[in-house]
Amino acid sequence: MLRTFLHDWTLLRRGDHSAARLQLDREELEWQRTNGKAQKEKEFREWIKRPEILRELFPERTGGFSKETIEKIERELQLL
Repeated sequence: MLRTFLHDWTLLRRGDHSAARLQLDREELEWQRTNGKAQKEKEFREWIKRPEILRELFPERTGGFSKETIEKIERELQLL
């Protein structure tokens, strides 16, 4: 009877140990995913700062309205 009890108890403890190990593995995987995501974001931010990438993604363009367009708008709205 004692032998049967110890055998059952051993199986139960192994199950507890396996469950704890599985939980640790899940937590480690989640940590790796989070850490990997942060690392990718950091690498992307460094990549986007490279001058050739900036020129490709954001080509030079003149900002705003031309002087002629502004004058036309002011004439039409009678702001002068």
